[in-house]
Amino acid sequence: MKKESFKITGDPTKPDGAPNSFVKMTCARSNFRAAGWQEEDFKKPVITIAAPYSNSMPCNNQFRDLADILAEEVEKLGGKAHLCFTPVISDGQSQGSKAMRYSLVSREVITDCIEMMHEGYHADAIITLGGCDKSVPAAIMPLARKDLIGLSLFGGPALPGLHPGERGHKALQQQTVRDPKCNNNKQQQQQQQEQLFVPCSNEVYDLAQVAVVVAAPGRQQKREPRWILAR
Repeated sequence: MKKESFKITGDPTKPDGAPNSFVKMTCARSNFRAAGWQEEDFKKPVITIAAPYSNSMPCNNQFRDLADILAEEVEKLGGKAHLCFTPVISDGQSQGSKAMRYSLVSREVITDCIEMMHEGYHADAIITLGGCDKSVPAAIMPLARKDLIGLSLFGGPALPGLHPGERGHKALQQQTVRDPKCNNNKQQQQQQQEQLFVPCSNEVYDLAQVAVVVAAPGRQQKREPRWILAR
């Protein structure tokens, strides 16, 4: 499976003076060693693990941990994990402020960041994580746009919030906040509504039971794509 990454780790089959030869990429390997790579890692296929991540939003705040788990599994299977994290903006947090102007464009920014980190390190395959209405398509788009070998995983659903004796419901909470008749603006009631408003993080309950859906990218050649969407 290691093909593309020879261009950055050095191809021992090429003459010393040739582009991407083992000798030519000596400096690159030196920098990889500084980052903790071992001698055997240069022989492994490089697998990008990309995730939009922030510790400030519930849709993606567990992705660093999930990415570490994926990296461990990649290493167990003989690959070398190349982790990268991108910016991410929450619609739910930014609405009602000027920050919402960053939300829609963040989809393309995330896609570009993933693509840059994957191709910038000549990785052989990719696994992406998505967790909200912008980062899910943003995590899929690089695979389709570049016809990459890889898959995209959904981070999982979020449970409704809990309050003593009550279970929240997102649609009902939004309706309550927007309806002046139902909202007396009392601080205690407002706090209760916030606690009921889906404050739980997204999570994958069982990665072994994900359903795999194959979708072909727009290509003239009729063949199966090299990437899959798992959810």
